[in-house]
Amino acid sequence: MKRKCKHDYFANEVSKYENNIKKTWNILNTLIGINSNKSRISDSSMIIKKFTKDSNNIANKFYEYFSEIGHKFASKIPSPDK
Repeated sequence: MKRKCKHDYFANEVSKYENNIKKTWNILNTLIGINSNKSRISDSSMIIKKFTKDSNNIANKFYEYFSEIGHKFASKIPSPDK
């Protein structure tokens, strides 16, 4: 009975917000237990095997990684024969 009530509740909520995709995803994420609070980066991070809380250092390492990764992958693509 508990399972049926839960099913009915979520089916009703999804139907109620069928035209609002954001609400629908919030409902589905709640159903499967995904935490939707992703608006914050952790106060601390592991940077090059060192633990740091310095937000400038964390931001700089993210910048370095994402600004270099494209070139690294591009250099591994072999040149075409033609």
